[in-house]
Amino acid sequence: MLILIRLATALAIFIVLFCALSMGTLILGAGFAGGRAGARASLNHQNSSLAGREAGRKFGREYGPMIFLGSFFVSGILSLVLSFTGILPWCRKPKPPTQI
Repeated sequence: MLILIRLATALAIFIVLFCALSMGTLILGAGFAGGRAGARASLNHQNSSLAGREAGRKFGREYGPMIFLGSFFVSGILSLVLSFTGILPWCRKPKPPTQI
C-alpha cells in the first residue's frame, strides 16, 4: 500500500513540477529575449513592442523542445526523490511499536 501512495505522490508532484518548470523557464526566457530586443529597437513604441514579441516567439520556437525535455527529466527525478526518500510524512514507513 505504501508503494501506491508513493507512486501517486510522485505523479502529483511530477505534474506540478513539470508545469511550473517548463512554463516558468519559457516565460522568463522569452521575457528576457523580448526585453533585450525591445531595448535595442528604435524609440518608437510600436516598433519596440513588435520586436520584443517576435524575439519572444523566436525564443520559444528555438528553445521550447529543449526546455520541455529538460523539465520532463528534472521533474521526474525530483518527484521520485521527494516521494521515495520519506521527506513527506505520508510517504514514510510506519515506525514499529515500542515495547516496554
